[in-house]
Amino acid sequence: MDEALARDDIALCICSAATKAGFEKVTNSIVKPERLARFDLILAGDDVKNKKPDPEIYNTARERLGIPAERCLVIEDSMVGLRAARGAGMHCVITPTSSTEDQPFCEEGAAAVVSVLAGKTFRVVGGLAGVVAGPRLDDLFSACPNGSGDTVVNLQGMANMEGNECVVQWSAATPATAAA
Repeated sequence: MDEALARDDIALCICSAATKAGFEKVTNSIVKPERLARFDLILAGDDVKNKKPDPEIYNTARERLGIPAERCLVIEDSMVGLRAARGAGMHCVITPTSSTEDQPFCEEGAAAVVSVLAGKTFRVVGGLAGVVAGPRLDDLFSACPNGSGDTVVNLQGMANMEGNECVVQWSAATPATAAA
């Protein structure tokens, strides 16, 4: 999160189905208000008419940020969230919880399903030597293969994520909606 907030080429937003009041209690205690203030956009369930699995919250976010769906990566933990992301034509990585770990995410089009966004095959992004803090954004995003310099979702990097249950075929020309 801090790595994304420090980069100018990646927009970071939160799209929660929770109401603003419930959402703020959790995020203020976990993410902290000073970090939240650096996000490009924060949307809560009361900012849209239709809740997940409807894709409205993700479509609203990409429209406000001016980013095409195929250049978006959603990190979700539930089938409802995955369906909303896929309905918006976006790539989605699932980090399931104990209550969602048995859901068929790959069959529903998840680009990757990993238990945590950390592991021995990921690079160290700070902290103590030998402590793996998680993948770097370059593992999840890369420069567009066509040489435009645009930052795009790195499906190849997701295919190599430790413990990934899904097989992701990398093709810069293939839109996110074709993977379902």
